[in-house]
Amino acid sequence: MASRQRLKLIVHGQSRIKELGIRPDFAIACGGRTIGHVELKQPGSGPIRRSGR
Repeated sequence: MASRQRLKLIVHGQSRIKELGIRPDFAIACGGRTIGHVELKQPGSGPIRRSGR
């Protein structure tokens, strides 16, 4: 889809987000700006649940 729009996406590994105190597996950038993050999980494992659920 990005190639249809003539966008160049760049994937950065182990990107840190200081404000949130997390380190997703990948950050996706387009036009010099980060536009999203990807966190990979092992098959069968879900997101970390917070206590109280």
